[in-house]
Amino acid sequence: MKGSDRPVRKDGFLTQELDDEVVLYNPARSEALCLNATAALIWGLCDGETTVDEIQRMMSEAFPDAPGISQDVLDALDILQGNDSVCLACTT
Repeated sequence: MKGSDRPVRKDGFLTQELDDEVVLYNPARSEALCLNATAALIWGLCDGETTVDEIQRMMSEAFPDAPGISQDVLDALDILQGNDSVCLACTT
């Protein structure tokens, strides 16, 4: 994933907030993914307009005391992409 990529959430996912987590359910694949608060924020920023670099910058500003947040963003995006809940160049 490149910094200039613009991840976008895919349509069709059901979401449920539980305390400080969000559960994404993909009915097409009968799969669920539980996101912690940070990953849920990252998922929310995947609007097809915001670049990976911008997401990393926003998260670094939101969590200035979190070392490695930029790598956490990349890891979360990899998981979301692997779960087919975001894509880099798709029609949602």
